[in-house]
Amino acid sequence: MALIPRNPKDWSACFAQGNALTQVELRPRGASKNYTILRLGDFGSVILKPSGNQRDDAFLKPDKEWIAQLWGIAFHEDLGPLAELRWFLASAELPLEAHQAHNSMMASLGELEIVALHHHTYDFVDNISSPVTIQQLSVTEPSSPLCPPGTRYTRPQLQVFRYPRANGDMAHRLETGNLICKEDCLRAGLYYPDQDVLRYCEQCQTFYHIDCLEVSPNDRPTLLPPHPTRPDDLEVEPDDREGAKEYTFLDYCSWQRWLCYPLERGCGAQLHTTFERVVLAIRREDRARGCPAKPRVFLTQTLDTAVHEAYKYQVDTLVHRFQDATEGDMDYYLCPKDVTSI
Repeated sequence: MALIPRNPKDWSACFAQGNALTQVELRPRGASKNYTILRLGDFGSVILKPSGNQRDDAFLKPDKEWIAQLWGIAFHEDLGPLAELRWFLASAELPLEAHQAHNSMMASLGELEIVALHHHTYDFVDNISSPVTIQQLSVTEPSSPLCPPGTRYTRPQLQVFRYPRANGDMAHRLETGNLICKEDCLRAGLYYPDQDVLRYCEQCQTFYHIDCLEVSPNDRPTLLPPHPTRPDDLEVEPDDREGAKEYTFLDYCSWQRWLCYPLERGCGAQLHTTFERVVLAIRREDRARGCPAKPRVFLTQTLDTAVHEAYKYQVDTLVHRFQDATEGDMDYYLCPKDVTSI
C-alpha cells in the first residue's frame, strides 16, 4: 500500500506517476450510484484536510468555501484519482497593498467575482465535495453566456500573486494581461463589471466603455462585409424557384432588426443577461449565408447553446426577451479607432 504524500514534492511526484485523464467521476461520500462527471477546467468546492500540500492560509478560515479549478487529473494505481487544483480567491478576500496598481485593479473587482491565485496544489479527487458553477468572463471577446442572476464569475486574464514580506506575512499583487477601451480611457483601461456597460467593435476587436465614446448619428451598427460566397438575400414571399430562400418578408425584417442589436455587455445585475454571444452568432450567420430560411428556429438553436445550464428550460422565454429587446430604439457609438458605429 502506497504511503500518502506528506509534502508538495511527494504530491507532485505521485501525480506525475499517474495516467493523465480528461474527466473523472465525482461521487458523494456514502453514495455508490449517484455521481457527477468533472472535466478539466471545471470548478469545485474543496474540503481541506491536513495533507502536507495545502494552501498556507487554509486553516485561518475553517468554515470557508474553498474554490479551485480542476487543472489536471491523473489516476495513480495505488492512490486512485488525483487532482491538480488551481486556487481562487473571492474579491472580498484581497487586502489593500502599498502598490497603487494593485489597489486600482482590486477596486474594479465585482462583488461576485473570484480571482485566480497563482498557486497550484495536488490532492485526492474525493476531497472535491461538489461542482461549482463559475463563468469565464473574457474582456477580449464577446463570449459571456446568458446566466441566472447571482452567478459567480472570473476573468481568465486576471490573477493574483502572493509573495512573502520580510516580516513573514504574505503580500498580494493583482496583475492583468489585458486592458480595454482607448488610450484616454476614463477608467485607465480597467473594467468594472458591477458598473461598466461595454460595447464591442468587431472591426478592431476591442471592448469600450460607453462612457468613453461619442454617440453616433447612424441608426444601425457597422457590420463586417459578407463573405464572397454568401448568397443574395431575397426580400420576397416564398416561391417555387430553385434555390429560393423559404422565409417570409416578415422573417426578413425580423432578421434585419436582430442585426441592428449591438454587441453590448451590461453591468451589475444585467452582467450575464445581455445577448452578446447570440448577437455574434447572428452576425456570423449573416456574413456566411445571409438570412436563414427559419430565423426563429435559428435564434432558438443559438440561444440553446449560449445559455447557462440553469436556463436550458427557459429558451422560449429568452427568445421573447431578445425579440422584445430588439424592438426598441438603440443608441450607437463611434469606435475611436475606425469611426464605425458600434
